[in-house]
Amino acid sequence: MKQLRPLLLAGVKKFPEAEISRFLLMLVCWAVRFLITGGAGSGVLEGHYGRNAQQIHAGQIRNIAALSSAMIAIVPPDQAFRSAFSTARVSKAQLARYYLRALQLQADGREEPQYVPNDDASDVNLEHVLPQSPSNEWPGLDEDTLRANSNRIGNLVLLQTGPNRLVANNGYETKKPILQQSGFSLTRNAGSFATWGPNEISQRQATLADLAVLTWPFRT
Repeated sequence: MKQLRPLLLAGVKKFPEAEISRFLLMLVCWAVRFLITGGAGSGVLEGHYGRNAQQIHAGQIRNIAALSSAMIAIVPPDQAFRSAFSTARVSKAQLARYYLRALQLQADGREEPQYVPNDDASDVNLEHVLPQSPSNEWPGLDEDTLRANSNRIGNLVLLQTGPNRLVANNGYETKKPILQQSGFSLTRNAGSFATWGPNEISQRQATLADLAVLTWPFRT
């Protein structure tokens, strides 16, 4: 994220005032696409941001349309972003919570879902449907399967703090009615399956990946 600062400062200073809001939103979307796909390498990315910042200062890039054209070769396109999102794992709870909350706002039809305050974690918790430390209600899970799937985005849901304490590391049958009663539609979806395992996680994550392309578009 720090790498985009030269571009951010240049655009805020030089772009038309009417475009600043869209410019900031576009930077957020690009940053998420790089985070999910792994980016183009820190050095390559820093070079692109820096060169485009210089061109903005020089007046060669005058608006966000021109900037989008300059960045199209480096920002992950929809297909690559969707593919990466469909298999992505997120170990940082704050980042995972941001992704899920933005996706939920997009599913709710909210404008600018990318802007999500992320400092009220006491009200909304991140829950692993397949727990990181499963109880004996999850039989037949080997360590490799658990490690490969527990932090996948498709296995993560948002729950209000109270219900989340009740779920803990219980089995899916115990969690299912709590998931189905959630105020978040994407969480309710995770409670709509007959069973829960790698296949269900992949299925749900593919749906979230389609939503992610809309949530963090290349052009705003």
